[in-house]
Amino acid sequence: MRRKINTGLFVAAAALLLVMAWGNISGSMLEATSDSDPSKTISIHANFVNFENADQLDSFADLIVIGTAVQRFEERNPVSTHFDDGTLQDFYTLTDISIDKVLKGPEQIWQEDAPLTIIEPLAYLDIENEKTKLTRENYIELYEGDKSVIFLKKNTFGQYAIINQNLGKFSLNETPEFQVTADNEEAAEYAILRKDVFEKYGLN
Repeated sequence: MRRKINTGLFVAAAALLLVMAWGNISGSMLEATSDSDPSKTISIHANFVNFENADQLDSFADLIVIGTAVQRFEERNPVSTHFDDGTLQDFYTLTDISIDKVLKGPEQIWQEDAPLTIIEPLAYLDIENEKTKLTRENYIELYEGDKSVIFLKKNTFGQYAIINQNLGKFSLNETPEFQVTADNEEAAEYAILRKDVFEKYGLN
């Protein structure tokens, strides 16, 4: 079960925490495995601001684009930081996306003839000499070639990060792969929010 902070109780301090570079790792781990991915997967609990409709997502996001990941996940740039004693402090992946359209935000991002690098809250790491996919709240990466509506917030370092975890990116494919692979509860939430997003931006 995802831990959520209701937007009705949302305060400025929560926004600041969210837009930092994903913050320090804390909380317990959830077991998770993937039949399609030979590496081990570990999901970590995380507190995050939960948005329940398209208007809330639109209001909080600094940048909303229709874009596509241009590389397979294995080819992307994982980043991890550690405390002085070697303990893992933070992790994420830098993902390059090509932009088809800017729905909200600076138009020059679209006009620049180069991919935009965004942050996703997961990474491939070597843990105890084993290739491991470490993720937050079972976040699933953007799939290569899957054109999606992506909601992003600019952090204090000038980088754009996906908001709302799995419910901050919505595939334009008729049958999104995420909707098939997610657990029933999240798949249902995804379908409802995706429909709202499509209606708001005229993507039906």
